[in-house]
Amino acid sequence: MTLSDSYAYGQIIGCLMYKPLLFLEYPDIQAQDFDYKPARVCLFAIKKLYEAGAAVLTPLDVDQEIERSGSAAAQVYKAEGGLDFLKNAYEYAQLGNFDLHYKRLKKYS
Repeated sequence: MTLSDSYAYGQIIGCLMYKPLLFLEYPDIQAQDFDYKPARVCLFAIKKLYEAGAAVLTPLDVDQEIERSGSAAAQVYKAEGGLDFLKNAYEYAQLGNFDLHYKRLKKYS
């Protein structure tokens, strides 16, 4: 049985879209921390955009980056409603609670 916190997944992804600089404070966030495949794909895309210089992202920015990749992961993302996940994560993200959700993410990973 895999322990996970899907709410924390959304919070982490949403906050990283609002503030990709969180990767500097929390460099150990990894795809393996997420057992939900679309969240993993989103994390890779957000990190790639951050490394390219993005300071703020929207769900459409991340979605377009994933679509451009054309990878098998992009197909999984699309098949499992990845854009809806991104939109919800962005809408409900609370930057002030990032550390709480980060600790939950690490606890369950």
